[in-house]
Amino acid sequence: MKREKQSHQERERLAQIGKNVGYLLHQARSPAVTIGLLARSLRKKGCLSEDARGEAGQIIDQAMILETMLRDCMDYLRPSGKGRERINVGNLLERVATAIKAESEQAGVPVTVEVAKHIPAMLGHRRMLGQALLNVARNALEAAADDEGTVTLAAYTTRKSVILRVADTGKGMSPESVQRALEPFYSRKKGGTGLGLPFTANIVKEHGGHIYIKSAQGEGTQVTIRFSVGASPESGNAQKVRT
Repeated sequence: MKREKQSHQERERLAQIGKNVGYLLHQARSPAVTIGLLARSLRKKGCLSEDARGEAGQIIDQAMILETMLRDCMDYLRPSGKGRERINVGNLLERVATAIKAESEQAGVPVTVEVAKHIPAMLGHRRMLGQALLNVARNALEAAADDEGTVTLAAYTTRKSVILRVADTGKGMSPESVQRALEPFYSRKKGGTGLGLPFTANIVKEHGGHIYIKSAQGEGTQVTIRFSVGASPESGNAQKVRT
């Protein structure tokens, strides 16, 4: 009983810390956005020298990095909410593909959507699942861009599961990166926060799903998310494996 009480107190303490950190991140993001906007405004002024324009561009770049880091931290800490709805899996993947269309065109990376027939609707949080898939898709896009590869978003079913898969033909990941990919704050990318995949894993877990990462250097990466047919949020565990 004493241990249970201590455990409950510890959860409450961590929850309160999370709320306080979330508030600080929210407060810090506003000036970061303002700095970027002001720097963009300055760069447009005709009276600036080329050197000054370059320095303004550096401020914009650094403000964007800071804003991205703060947003990723907020997403990781933010609760998923209570609303659930029926989700068309094909539409969900199409929306993710649309969200990265400009980035994929700029990088010269083709993005393909493959959706099998007769996939049952899922019950879950549309926005959070969309953001989770978007995180994975952007990672795939970056990996493919480095190696002139491609990205495929796919959905299909087995007898008991709905499968979502994001695959790229990029440079692949090292065994260490695969093993640590879901650890918060682990990242090998310059300026990366290491929170995108952990955030995705949290959302998958809350929807009763499992996440698997398969990758080999020089061969690309597959991130597979499996949901049991009829699974509901808050009913499962997330995990990863390497094969």
